Amino acid sequence: MYVDGLRLKLGSAHPRLCRLMGVIVAVLLYADDAALPADSAEDLQFLAALFEEFCNDRRLFISTPKTFVTVFHSATATGVIYQDGHVFVDGVKVSIKIYDSEIVATQSFKYLGVVLGSTCNQSAHSDARCLSFD
Repeated sequence: MYVDGLRLKLGSAHPRLCRLMGVIVAVLLYADDAALPADSAEDLQFLAALFEEFCNDRRLFISTPKTFVTVFHSATATGVIYQDGHVFVDGVKVSIKIYDSEIVATQSFKYLGVVLGSTCNQSAHSDARCLSFD
């Protein structure tokens, strides 16, 4: 009920929504999790600013230590490099800020119980499940 208007705000205020698996997506929401898909760093920063404004208006708080940036790319792409909590695309650092804090970049993350890698594979999830089983 708190985030019901977020999808509408992002969908109406953003001029270039992301195409994800053939579907135009403004935001992915589940309970208290949100994923902001974007086709460029500029679009992601714009979405993050809209998200921050939405939360501020409703006295909600974004947990920046639990927030991260992942650049999805093909396994053969050589232009995406992760280093020390940062990601570079074609030599340019992707810098996304929320509450004036730079958001950490990570190559893999867990979303709704599934570990996803930046190359859109689930091998990290399979490895984690096998390690847990052992």
